[in-house]
Amino acid sequence: MSAVKGLADLNRRASLLSRDIATKIGQSANRAGTKEIADAIRTEATDGPTPEGEVRNRRRKSGKTVQEPHKKIKNHIRVVKVRAKDGVVENAVVIDAYHAGMEEFGSIHNTPNPFAKRGFDKARNDAIEKVKKVLERRIAKEEAKL
Repeated sequence: MSAVKGLADLNRRASLLSRDIATKIGQSANRAGTKEIADAIRTEATDGPTPEGEVRNRRRKSGKTVQEPHKKIKNHIRVVKVRAKDGVVENAVVIDAYHAGMEEFGSIHNTPNPFAKRGFDKARNDAIEKVKKVLERRIAKEEAKL
């Protein structure tokens, strides 16, 4: 069938499908767009001199010092499914590195380097195009089965 032309067309075509199928199509398109954003953030993330896995001393708020392995920011950016309050499944980009927040927003010792914001801004249009492409492909595939 033809390409999706606007939100009204998308809603009309999705209403022809079962709710379950339409939901799965929407979730997969959302995830594909989120992956585009995560990839762009990964390219913007800094790659400091400390090697991955090197044991670092970290001081907690309580004053206790613990040893933890160092994590490179770009190696710990991932897309995860999260369930919102109303039960809707959403995707989120998670950056699981101790110092990512200090790098993004700055700290008393360093100036901000907003790598996540830059990555998001660069990938915004690519993510929208990816979502559109996945929606069109998946909807056409399901419509062919009808």
